[in-house]
Order: sequence, then structure tokens, then C-alpha cells
Amino acid sequence: MSPTTVAALIGGLAGLCTGILGSLVAPWVQWNIEKRRKDIEYKQKIISEVRKLLDEKPDIDDIKSSSYWGFIFEHLDDREKSNMSNSTIVVELNEGTDSDTAKKRIISRMLHRLEQKWGLINA
Repeated sequence: MSPTTVAALIGGLAGLCTGILGSLVAPWVQWNIEKRRKDIEYKQKIISEVRKLLDEKPDIDDIKSSSYWGFIFEHLDDREKSNMSNSTIVVELNEGTDSDTAKKRIISRMLHRLEQKWGLINA
């Protein structure tokens, strides 16, 4: 076989292997990109919806009875969970701040912390 034929064969095989590899890898890479994008959209949406709930509901009991309470409670740390109990609130209340407002602030701080953890905002 001549060197030109060998070079052409090697080039053709390399092209074939690259094409096969590209056709297998490209969809997987695209799927991962799409999955990440959907995950970020979901996280942004749920944070936005909980913030909207905090703005719309004046009473903490309304928030606790919402479908988002499970999400909220799951992401509170132990101290925040303790503060959210009905019997006590271990938070310094500013003059004119009621218990519901203080509890809503706890939730708001948790949401901010969660956004940072998820990389949705800069630290």
C-alpha cells in the first residue's frame, strides 16, 4: 500500500471515529446542559413563589398552612425551627415588630442563604 493510501485510510478512520464519538457525546452533553438550566429555573421559581407568599400573607399561620411550608421548614436550621414554634420566639423584636413579622424575616433570611448555597446570587 502506498503512503498516500495509508494516510487517507487513517484520516478516514479518524474522521469516522470522531463522528461516531461526537454523535454519542453531543446529545449527552446537551441533556446535561438542559437539566442544569431546568434545575436553576425551578430553584429560582420556588424562591420567588415563597417570597411572594411572604409578601401576600400577613399571618404566619397562613404561611404554615400553605403548600410551601414543607419546603420552608426543610431548609430552616435548628435554631430557626425553634424560633418558628408557636410557643416561643428567640429573636430580638424591634419596637413595633410583631411575632409574625419576625418569623417572616427568619424565612426571608433562610431564602437568601439558600440562594447563596445554590449559586443563584453572588455571596
